Amino acid sequence: MKYKKLKKSIVCALALSLTFNMGFTTQLQAATEATDDVSDEETFNYAKAFQLSMYFYDANKCGPGVSDGALSWRGDCHLEDQSIPLTPVEKDGKGTNLSENFIEENIEALDPDGDGCVNLSGGFHDAGDHVKFGLPQSYSGSTLGWGFYEFRDAYVKVGEQEHIEEILRWFNDYFIRCTFRDAEGKVVAFAYQVGDGTTDHTYWGSPELQTTSRPAWFASSETPASDQCAGAAASLAINYLNFKETDPAYADTCLDTAKALYDFAKENRGTGFSGGFYNSSYDEDEMSWAGVWLKIATGEDSYIDDIISVDSNGKYTGYMQKIISTTDSTWQNIWVHSWDTVWGGVFAKLAPITNNPEHWYFFRWNLEYWSGTAHEETNDTNFLAANPSGYRVLNTWGSARYNTAAQLCALVYNQYKPNQDFVEWCKGQMDYLLGDNPMNRCYEVGYADNSAKNPHHRAAHGSLTNSMLEPETEKHVLWGALVGGPDKEDYHADEVTDYVYNEVAIDYNAGFVGALAALYSIYGEGQEPDATLPLYQEDETPYFVEAKIEQENTERTQLTIKVTNDTSCPPKRVDTLKARYFFDISEMLKKGQTIQDLTIPVFYDQALTQDGIGVNIEGPYAWNEEDGIYYVDLDWSGISFHGSREIQIGLVPVQDASYQVNWDPTNDWSRQTLTKESEMTDYIPLYLDDQLVYGQEPEAGEDIEDAIIAITTPLEGTLVDMTNEDAFLEVTAESTGISKDITKIELFANGDKIGEADADVCNAVYTLPTDISDIQDSVMDVTLTAQATLANGEIKQGKPVKIKLKLSSTVSDEINLSLVMDKSENQSSNTITKKFSLNNTGEQSVDLSTVKIRYYYTKEANVKQVFYCDDAGISYPALPWYETVTEYLSGKFVNLDPAKENADTYLELSFDQLKKSLEPGKSLVCKFRIANSDWSEYNQENDYSNIEEDGIVILSNDTVISGTLPLTKDLEQ
Repeated sequence: MKYKKLKKSIVCALALSLTFNMGFTTQLQAATEATDDVSDEETFNYAKAFQLSMYFYDANKCGPGVSDGALSWRGDCHLEDQSIPLTPVEKDGKGTNLSENFIEENIEALDPDGDGCVNLSGGFHDAGDHVKFGLPQSYSGSTLGWGFYEFRDAYVKVGEQEHIEEILRWFNDYFIRCTFRDAEGKVVAFAYQVGDGTTDHTYWGSPELQTTSRPAWFASSETPASDQCAGAAASLAINYLNFKETDPAYADTCLDTAKALYDFAKENRGTGFSGGFYNSSYDEDEMSWAGVWLKIATGEDSYIDDIISVDSNGKYTGYMQKIISTTDSTWQNIWVHSWDTVWGGVFAKLAPITNNPEHWYFFRWNLEYWSGTAHEETNDTNFLAANPSGYRVLNTWGSARYNTAAQLCALVYNQYKPNQDFVEWCKGQMDYLLGDNPMNRCYEVGYADNSAKNPHHRAAHGSLTNSMLEPETEKHVLWGALVGGPDKEDYHADEVTDYVYNEVAIDYNAGFVGALAALYSIYGEGQEPDATLPLYQEDETPYFVEAKIEQENTERTQLTIKVTNDTSCPPKRVDTLKARYFFDISEMLKKGQTIQDLTIPVFYDQALTQDGIGVNIEGPYAWNEEDGIYYVDLDWSGISFHGSREIQIGLVPVQDASYQVNWDPTNDWSRQTLTKESEMTDYIPLYLDDQLVYGQEPEAGEDIEDAIIAITTPLEGTLVDMTNEDAFLEVTAESTGISKDITKIELFANGDKIGEADADVCNAVYTLPTDISDIQDSVMDVTLTAQATLANGEIKQGKPVKIKLKLSSTVSDEINLSLVMDKSENQSSNTITKKFSLNNTGEQSVDLSTVKIRYYYTKEANVKQVFYCDDAGISYPALPWYETVTEYLSGKFVNLDPAKENADTYLELSFDQLKKSLEPGKSLVCKFRIANSDWSEYNQENDYSNIEEDGIVILSNDTVISGTLPLTKDLEQ
């Protein structure tokens, strides 16, 4: 499928038929330098695509042993799965779905070592999340094994046999571990899911750091789940076939477990639980999938009889009765081999076993339907529609997974009944996915420079803040992952937040790997894998410090220091970080004071608030006592965290004997480069286990160059309100006391002189220029400078101070804003999830920094409330279409005392720091969540803003412009 060659004819055809028509680690851009941007005129390297496709499974491994894998940024995770409490689920979300009676009756099989727990470690995370869901787990294990079974030579030729076998062991070892059998070898329970989707999906971070509860779901005689058991049995039976020659003992264990699981499934029919994420339609297809593979593994015809048996009247009594009633009926499969419906795979193996023309018809017809190849029945014109470029889309959500699964089935068919039309169709579809498409995009991550770069995957994204929007660029390359793919119009969105277009999952790659194996076998002569991939990744700056000045003058310094643990290869919590702030008290010593005359108060400690343990302030200690250089240690030892922790401290000297304060912050080592804006600084060193890991220490005796003059008012980074007509700015520069030879001080604003004085202090007044029409967003940047003239005529410059002036807005007093918020479908949940659109329905722009939105609700638990913003942005009717403003949205919880009717709390959303206006006709769209810190549930049926039509209140400049405030309970009529 050469898109560029076909483009002209496609456009012409459309014209005739139609009348209308989105860090500090080695990043993806660097990592893909070793790959190639594949043009449409080149042959795609199937060896490389095939090689990479298996590495996605290394990224999604769960349990112990991950740290020894192929990807440096993945480590052991969810080790708590090794010891899940063997109890019914408790309030903390831990435990199982098994009843106390069932556990007691089967305790010897479930807990042979008597530790009160079950070991369900291993397996694979489902997608970008971390639940081990049953059906996609067994589908992926069996389909990967199927591809290896059919095209083993391809894996050998590209040097990936050991790799695929290790992946298949990881799947099937997990299935064996999750199978609990009694003394007679009969299955009493099978664990098919670990983790809860609803709880898990409130987290967006690395699996190595996740702490949410992970309950387990079992199939048992009380809670049948034959679909889950049969799916695992199929994978184990295939694994027997794949290992029977190389590891017979292991293969026999797989087969024995598969047979036991299948028997257990037959005796206990029913579909399992997924929490609504992977609901099963029925179990007959999984039972058939297990049956065909057990027949191949054992040679026993009874497994086939279970599928195709009929009564004396030709009526199906086996599993096939689910889709066809009698032998005189027919059936056509318009879906594909997939996690919920595996009939495509069933007939791919059943037809060669039975050689029944009807079974071959079922197998072939589905492939003709997919490929557009003429049906053998010439009057049959039923085909799956193609998008404008000929790519077949069954479902927009993960179109590529369905397409590549159909390719696998077609290429297996070609194994038995050669069909070049099917083969060429598969090649064209795969080439489309590898880059031969209108978007010039490769849908396999890491294959080429034009590959999708932002898959919806937590571990690869590497957020420190539980946000899909931070960092903007993914920290790691999700090598070989097949993203969701394009829609029916060839469009695809490469955005981490888009789980429809850019989802990745273990079932997505399952058919993809097998199809690539087959295409490599057919077209890969002379092609080679890339021995340099996947690239090894190391943390460049795993630990660092940021800081900013809060307040500063000649009497004190107040600053915020933020330390960050940004380890990501793999991520890990640490509990021995220590930051060191160096300062100079020589000015105090000159006045007869000592270090005892300095206090170091703490104004805010994030660790104390968030972790319940405060930072230990140690010192101050002498670094160079003779020169007055001291330091204070900010010690996070005993506080385990990944991400950032802030602390705000002061350096406050007391008055000397003359009631004067002697303080000069400009000569402090750690004060260098600091401003009102938080930025990384090398001058506040950071230590791990008392070893320097970031920044630099001053050399013994090293001093900062003394400043002769300094601007003391206003301070760096100040935002000054100049919106009143008579507003003005007072500016002060003064001698630091170092030199007694100053004869004149001059002050400048943006290079224009605003004042001078023949003394040690210069005061000046700055007023706005007459013409400020070209100032954008009503904010003006001003740089203030000062210079001192000494007695010898030498001129000394002081450090510039940059400030911002807030000017009068041109917005009309009349503000017209409307808000439309989606209603919650689930009124009882552990999160309040809302999405709203804030629309400017007026004719004037609205300054968003003045706008606040209040959501009133009732807490069911007296615990800390937690706010999450998933996304916020401004939509446009044309390019750039969407602009994110998530980082500017803040949320504040306010308790109402007294409580209102249906409200004892409100969440206030604001954009205080957003210097942007919402233009007429534009909308700001936001999705946010509220959660209890203990993840207990809310009842939204008694929430004011949820049940009242005008219950969401919008304020501008603290004046209500939309909505109705709730009344107190005693005033409610």
